[in-house]
Amino acid sequence: MSLTLIITTILTYFLETIGTFLIACRTIEYKIKNIFKFLFYILLLTSILSASELMINNSNLLYMIQAIIYIVLLSIYSKQPFPNALLVYVYVYIVIGVLQYLMFLPILAVPKLDTLSYYPVIALFITTILCYAIYCFVPIERLYRITMLSDLVIRVLLVNFYLVLMFGSMYYKFHNKSFREILPLFLLYLCTFIAINMNAVFTRITLSKKEAELHAYQQYQPIVDNLIQNIRMRQHNFDNAIQSFAALPLTCKDYESITSALNEYSTEAFHSNIDINLLKLNERLVAGLLYTKLQDAQKQNKILYISIKNYALQTTLPEYLLMECIGILIDNAIEAVPQDSIISLQLGSENGQVIVEVKNPGPCLSDQLLKKIFEMGYTTKNDTQKKHGLGLPFLKKIIRQYHGTISCQNISDGTENYIVFKLIV
Repeated sequence: MSLTLIITTILTYFLETIGTFLIACRTIEYKIKNIFKFLFYILLLTSILSASELMINNSNLLYMIQAIIYIVLLSIYSKQPFPNALLVYVYVYIVIGVLQYLMFLPILAVPKLDTLSYYPVIALFITTILCYAIYCFVPIERLYRITMLSDLVIRVLLVNFYLVLMFGSMYYKFHNKSFREILPLFLLYLCTFIAINMNAVFTRITLSKKEAELHAYQQYQPIVDNLIQNIRMRQHNFDNAIQSFAALPLTCKDYESITSALNEYSTEAFHSNIDINLLKLNERLVAGLLYTKLQDAQKQNKILYISIKNYALQTTLPEYLLMECIGILIDNAIEAVPQDSIISLQLGSENGQVIVEVKNPGPCLSDQLLKKIFEMGYTTKNDTQKKHGLGLPFLKKIIRQYHGTISCQNISDGTENYIVFKLIV
């Protein structure tokens, strides 16, 4: 075993270990404060990995042992539980793997580089510099947090991507092939990975939409049933009132008594027919939502006036998302006005799009405020104890995804100013 091989092996693992620990520390937001502790673990890990490389001939066993050593020492250094360290290792391997594969791009342009024995060390040195730059300036921990908070499908995709990079690096490292030779096989494996996982992603997206729709139906279908039951009871009471009206000539003998009785019965018998109008909507979830919002406004001593111009709503927006968008606008209006205020909602459909307009009294907003009102975290409410400014950005995002428009403007009738939100989608 030549001295050159030993030095190259040690230098290779030294650079790889520095890059791995730098990316790992940035991923778990672990700031390197003690440089001597950092270098101790780097040198310890370099020594162990170099010794295993020179002593173990079985490439598959070697790779498994080295991966375990990385994870164990990373867990000890960062004081992370072993399962967490395992996930961090997979994530770090992907980041460094992508950087290392970028180092092969010059080989495609200049094939002679693949024949130079010192080029892998130069590529590793550049990769280590890039890792340090990422540690200092790139917030990769955000993507890691999002990945860990996501569902199982995303984490499976992460592991699959790790397997793709691992396959390429192992084949290149242990079979003494040039990168140009393994490139076709690697591309075939990568395309297979993409095809399989894209199918999994699309399936998951479809299932997520179905689950959201099912949840919305489970939540609001009982409300619609309650609405129907209330209308049936009201119809029964109305039938009794009609019978009472028919009997008035028999019980009231003069004009004054019959007039007084008519006024009294009319007050009790005739109510707003908005409940019946809601049942005419072709979107049952929207009907249930509006019925709920009517009750919420009434509990807060506020008046929600609903005007439906077209009962056959047409839109590309799924019903559960349309319901969420309308709910955000109504909730914002109810929260923004004092008691005894009137909030107006107009609902209709034209040219295959649904039109929703919510109007409530409020102060005149400047042009600058109207531009900021859809920004994340921005709110005109004074209550700082609650989290505000989250619904409108979500609403704008949804409307844009479905190629709709949303606007906010001031409208004055001469005596009072109104804030009007209008969405078309």
